[in-house]
Amino acid sequence: MFRRFHRRGFTLVELLVVIAIIGILVALLLPAVQAAREAARRSECSNNLKQIGLGAHNYHDTHKAFPPQVAAMRPMGNNTSDWSWRVMLFPFIEQGPLYDTLNPSVITTMPGVNTLYNGVAQLQRPLKNFVCPSDTSLPTNQWFANYAKSNYVADEDIFDFVGTLIWPIHTIAEITDGTSNTFMIGERKLTKLTPPKSFIAASLYGKPVVPGGGAAASIFHVHWPPNTPNPTTSATNSRTNDPAQTALATSSNHPGGVQFAFCDGSVHFVSNTIACNPRCLNAALGGASGYDPTSFCGPGPGFTYQNLGARADGYIPGEF
Repeated sequence: MFRRFHRRGFTLVELLVVIAIIGILVALLLPAVQAAREAARRSECSNNLKQIGLGAHNYHDTHKAFPPQVAAMRPMGNNTSDWSWRVMLFPFIEQGPLYDTLNPSVITTMPGVNTLYNGVAQLQRPLKNFVCPSDTSLPTNQWFANYAKSNYVADEDIFDFVGTLIWPIHTIAEITDGTSNTFMIGERKLTKLTPPKSFIAASLYGKPVVPGGGAAASIFHVHWPPNTPNPTTSATNSRTNDPAQTALATSSNHPGGVQFAFCDGSVHFVSNTIACNPRCLNAALGGASGYDPTSFCGPGPGFTYQNLGARADGYIPGEF
């Protein structure tokens, strides 16, 4: 006599319970996976800043000063498209062939965005070294005439505006507050063109002709805390379109703050909550010319963010 065995399968309820458990585990693990990925992206961004900072020091060793924010072989103005400090660093960050292709020492204005180099619209192509991997927006920057995007902007108190003709301005010797206490390069992310809470990143190869001059294509100011949004659709520091000049603030996709390369070559993460004395709107509207980080209601003792943005304000910040 044979005994018949029946194999018992899973019931629908059991299957649903297992699926639910798997779903819960995935939900619990996903934030950890995302956090790990962001940590990796932040580390890569930090390395980008490190390499750019080292390139700036190599430039300084050669030219005996840091580069200007934009460079030209002639008087500059708002109606000219000028090469960026980033292009000036190309020979010092293993982009010498690209520098030779662009030939900025001969082609003294940045060409139109559709200009072809060996059949390629190079000025629309970003470089990995100048793009934060956490910024997954478009590779071109609509704020700046669709030239290639960059996420790294220079402290104007270090990479200053020449005003007349090219060539380096500030030296390490002028950073009397100490190179470990002074910003060199910071981040800015790219978001939508429509307000509110817009951020405009930067333009990789240079400052295109946009209303107001487009200084934000190259540099940042420390008048506003990190990740202060730009409430307008202005890409400029024009007091008409952006009187508070929030377009010049730093920002990033890293939670909680922004990374900076300092003048000593180190890279640090700066929190959104850093001690800061935001620029007074009345001062912004008051017709002051140029950028002076020692004016506009600060900095002073306790205004750590402004202190870090100034090379020689006489206030040495503590922990931040």
